[in-house]
Amino acid sequence: MNLFPSLKKQKLPILVLVLIILLLLLITFLFISKFFHLSNKYYTATITTCPGSECPGPCTPNCPTNSKCGDSNGCGGTCIGECSLVAFLLCEKVNGSYQCVCHSDCEGKICGAFDGCGVECYGSCPVGQYCDAYYGGPGISNGYECKKNCTPNCPTNAKCGQSDGCYHQCSGSCQTGYSCAAYGPGSYSCKCTPYCTGKTCGADNGCGYQCPGPCPKGSICKNNQNLYYSCSCAPNCPTNAKCGDSNGCGGICSGSCPSNQTCAPNGAGGYKCICKSNCQNQSCGGSDGCGGTCSGSCANKNEECKYVSIATSGGYQCVKKCTPICTDPYSGKQKYCGSGDGCGGHCLGDCENGKTCINYICVQGTQPSNAFSATKNIFKNAAQFTIKIFSDITKQLANLIKKIKIIDF
Repeated sequence: MNLFPSLKKQKLPILVLVLIILLLLLITFLFISKFFHLSNKYYTATITTCPGSECPGPCTPNCPTNSKCGDSNGCGGTCIGECSLVAFLLCEKVNGSYQCVCHSDCEGKICGAFDGCGVECYGSCPVGQYCDAYYGGPGISNGYECKKNCTPNCPTNAKCGQSDGCYHQCSGSCQTGYSCAAYGPGSYSCKCTPYCTGKTCGADNGCGYQCPGPCPKGSICKNNQNLYYSCSCAPNCPTNAKCGDSNGCGGICSGSCPSNQTCAPNGAGGYKCICKSNCQNQSCGGSDGCGGTCSGSCANKNEECKYVSIATSGGYQCVKKCTPICTDPYSGKQKYCGSGDGCGGHCLGDCENGKTCINYICVQGTQPSNAFSATKNIFKNAAQFTIKIFSDITKQLANLIKKIKIIDF
């Protein structure tokens, strides 16, 4: 390709020559920029082929205007929103999630009024009365009520639970084996006090239950249920016990075994000695000392050690190395994703359009690495073409300079 006509016996000003060189450089720059644009366009199109709902990316929380406090935002979190119309419920973040929280209010309220969160307030009472707590009973919260002014009277010899002359009871004395215990605001009763000092295992504690305590030799005191104790057989496995020895209570000890054996569970709650395999310094297929074979090295470099499951000669054996084949020998194309490679493995092969083979399964989307590979090929072709253009230009300029005899400055 001759870019310049013969200029024999012609004069060419240097300005024209410089302009031609600048024009050629501009054309080359535009050419490379065009290839960059095309490759970038191809890359962008490649990595955005998966549907929007299936493309990986950050989750966008969704909390509509009518969201309730604590509703899911679709991204593992919760929404801030309205609470029920019950007073004093505010939507607040607690331990990382929004929930309705009640704020009690007893300011300026009378004795026994509700605080808005299901609890009664300690407040004011009419003249001649005072706000006093009362016991609501089992399962009922304590509350407050106004009572007439009264001076409690509990003498030193008062009995536990007797009236204080007003609205409560006295904490006083009880019969032997009992103690006075409170069970509510100003409420008392005698409660049985267990006594087990000096008693043996299973003896009565004076309150309808049994005591923990000593047992005859060879037995141990066990808590069978709640406060019921009884003597049971104490297993005996001394430090010198052998594997499989009786523990004296119908069980088996875990102890020592011969040097080539180890103590292991027998599957029935006991222990037994089993053969201890040894593959140290053994090659592939060598005996492990327990009827099995070892996984070791192979003398032939073209072989590898693999487990062969055959009834007559099962175990590790040296077999010829296998070369995985993931290309169809007839069509020359890659096998389908997940196809066998001929060596017991699978191929990372082709998938339908818009899918990529990941972990041997076709999934929606295109692998970005394919886009980079395509971009690399485009730039490679562009670079080769550009080098050829520069080579032609250089040769033509060299010929041009040889033909120019006079250059005007």
